[in-house]
Amino acid sequence: MSPANYKVTITEHDYAYTTYTAWVNGTSRNQAMVKAAALAGQEKARRESERTGRPVAVEGLMEPEIKMEACSLDEYWEHREEVTVNAG
Repeated sequence: MSPANYKVTITEHDYAYTTYTAWVNGTSRNQAMVKAAALAGQEKARRESERTGRPVAVEGLMEPEIKMEACSLDEYWEHREEVTVNAG
C-alpha cells in the first residue's frame, strides 16, 4: 500500500470534551488512527506537564513508528486494557 495523508480528530470524553486533531501519514487508515492516538497522548502528557509543573521527558511531539500484528483471542483477553513499556 502506498502512504496517504489523513486528518484524524479524537475527542476525549472528559469534562471539557477535549478534542485533539492530528495530521498524519500512514499506509492504512488503521495505522493513521494509531499514530494520531499516540500523538494525542503525547500532547495530553505535555499539557498535563504544563498544568502541574512536572517536566515531560521529550520536548515536542515525535511521530511514532507503528507495527500491528494479529493476536489470539486468549492473548487479547489476557492483556486487554494493558500497556507495556520497553524503554531501550
